[in-house]
Amino acid sequence: SRINKKIIKIPMQKYFAEQMKFIEKQKYDYVILIAGMTYSFDENMISKIRENQKHAIFVMYQWDGEKNIPYVKEIHKFFDKIYSFDRNDCGNNKIYKFLPLFYIKKYENMGSQKNKYCYDVSYVGTAHPKKYRMVNQMSKELNSLLPRQFIYQYLPSKLKFIYHKLKSKDYKKAKFSDFQYKKLSSDEITDIYNKSKCVLYNSFSVCVMLLSIL
Repeated sequence: SRINKKIIKIPMQKYFAEQMKFIEKQKYDYVILIAGMTYSFDENMISKIRENQKHAIFVMYQWDGEKNIPYVKEIHKFFDKIYSFDRNDCGNNKIYKFLPLFYIKKYENMGSQKNKYCYDVSYVGTAHPKKYRMVNQMSKELNSLLPRQFIYQYLPSKLKFIYHKLKSKDYKKAKFSDFQYKKLSSDEITDIYNKSKCVLYNSFSVCVMLLSIL
């Protein structure tokens, strides 16, 4: 899919046909599409689901910007409500309603144990090229102020490292050992955040400190 999405077109169509056999037997109140990305259904597939589920409310929620996944504009017409966490997209296109990133209930009490911190700052995230560079830059610049750092740069496979190494200038100096290849569970991530004075949140365009309790 990274080389050319058309390569996986036939397997995707086969998968969709198998799923439609199940979908056609159901009657849904809502159909929700979250982050239309690489393996998402194409325009024709969404159209078939819409035709089959005529009484359902169709909702799209985007947690990536149109710049990264421009194809989503082709399927806007099938949805009754469209939300995005990207403020720029919401400002440029009134079809979107702004809905910031969500959180889970277990995050509510973070910061209550101020004397038990193991880390001054922590970060857990997928190491997309630009994000990898920005997190490293932030980590380096914060080191004198926040020396105890837990930085977990995750990659889903070793092949992904090779791909980025060959394709991205941001990976030019990257080493295989800079990354983690085991995905942390929700409980593991929550435990890390609970042990952190603050959490580094990284977006492609901005880095900000969240959950700061310094």
